[in-house]
Amino acid sequence: MNKNAIQICLSILIAVMQPAIAGDANVDKSKATTDSALLLFDTQVLDHFQQGDSNQPSRAWLAFQVLLKSGVAARPQIDQLLGSKSGGTRLYGAILLQQIDSAKATKLLKSWLNDKTRVVFSQGCAKEETTVGDLSKRLLKGEHLVMLKDPN
Repeated sequence: MNKNAIQICLSILIAVMQPAIAGDANVDKSKATTDSALLLFDTQVLDHFQQGDSNQPSRAWLAFQVLLKSGVAARPQIDQLLGSKSGGTRLYGAILLQQIDSAKATKLLKSWLNDKTRVVFSQGCAKEETTVGDLSKRLLKGEHLVMLKDPN
């Protein structure tokens, strides 16, 4: 794993697993939010929560949590995710947008109903190859494709 990937992973883990300690917490949160968006920016996989049968959260899910906990403050990063060519990235962005602006998220998801961009939807060991359009339809029906809270 290269140095940048290790730094991103550490930033995400620190932001998710422990409260800010000494120093300027806003700077730390901003960096973690940016690093999380970068980690999600080019993914073709939408992770429900875990990787494989380990019942441990995936790196993408941890990054998603950082952005989720940032709420409206992560709006610039969410907008970047929504503008990606990657289907998984855009869907993460739409799910985050649902939490802060459900009307806009609904409009966006409706515009993707015919989107044939391929995405892998992952729930533990189960992998499903599908499309942005299919997953958008499922989100509009209220299906929770990504866990919003850690079940552990």
